[in-house]
Parts: sequence; structure tokens; C-alpha cells
Amino acid sequence: MTDGSLPLGVPRSVLERSQAVICVLDPELRITYCNPAWDAFARKNGGSGALAQGVIGSRLLEAVADPLRNFYQEFFARARATGQVQEFDYECSSAEVYRSFHMQVLPLKQERGYLVVHSLRVEKPLDFRSAHVPDDRRYAGPDGIIVMCCHCRRTRRAQDPEVWDWVPAYVGLQQGKVSHGLCPVCYAYFYPAAFEKAKLG
Repeated sequence: MTDGSLPLGVPRSVLERSQAVICVLDPELRITYCNPAWDAFARKNGGSGALAQGVIGSRLLEAVADPLRNFYQEFFARARATGQVQEFDYECSSAEVYRSFHMQVLPLKQERGYLVVHSLRVEKPLDFRSAHVPDDRRYAGPDGIIVMCCHCRRTRRAQDPEVWDWVPAYVGLQQGKVSHGLCPVCYAYFYPAAFEKAKLG
């Protein structure tokens, strides 16, 4: 990406000033650019490992939970095939704040990559944190990793993977201690076509 305009005619300066969290992907879905709002959001939410300098060159799908990889692959393929903006809403909350974002994928014509824009829709405080300390043996796998739904932030029980509990103490865990999955309810609700396809497959 040059310092001038993107293939869609969007000046880089516009992306730099935007408060929306924005990245640019190449045709293989590798991250080639992140705007300052990307780093600001990462820092605000304890995601030092997600700063632009650490993710440039990485493949977006490597950071996507397994159940959603096919959804995102098809989502970007649809943007490329139709040449039209694709969009959907998703939740990205913390232990203290409920957040809903609107994601837009704009296919870039000349470089055949993608401009991805995450716009905040709703942000409000949460008031259900608990002083209760959870029993890690109930939720951590043999490798010590806790699996959390990437939408609702509920945690999967290690010995009973069909059960997902709300464990506020885990919502703020740092990378390396938590892996993101997708609970059956969110999978079926937010991604019904992918859910049905997975059941049939």
C-alpha cells in the first residue's frame, strides 16, 4: 500500500484519521495495513500482541476461531465474486463493557485485496462482574487453555464441552491463556448457513 490513495480512491489520510478500526488485507487475507484506531483499540483492551507491528504480514484467518474460518472464507469470497460490500454485526465485549460492531468488507479492485472496517454500534457498561473465583479444573483443558465463545464470551467446560457457562473472571484473560471457539447457540444464531452446513458435513 502506498502513501497515496487506495485502489478504491480512499486517501490513506482518511484511514489514519478514522475512529473506526480498519485494516487492509491482500488477496490471501494477509494483513498489510492497520490504522491508528486498530492499535488504540488493542491497547485499550490489553491486546498488546494484536498491535499493528505484530500482525502485519499475518493471515487474518489464523486469528479466527475454528468454527468461523469457513464462514469468513466464504464471506470474503462473496465480496470478491460480487464486487460488492459485504457486512454483518458481531459482539466484542469485555468484562466491563458490552460492545457491538458493524463489519464491512470492501473489495479492492486493482490489488484484489480488501478494506475491512469495524465500526462501533453500541457500547455500554456491564454490571455483572463477580468476585467469585472459578475452579480452573472445570474449564481448562490438559494444556491449561480455556475455550471461550468469541461472541457471547461464555466459557466451555473441559469435561462437558456441550455446556458453556458465563464466567466473568475469564473474560479479561490475556492471549495465551484463552482460545476462542463458538458456542452452539451463537453458531446457530449468527451463522445459520454455516451451522447447517457443519451439521450435514
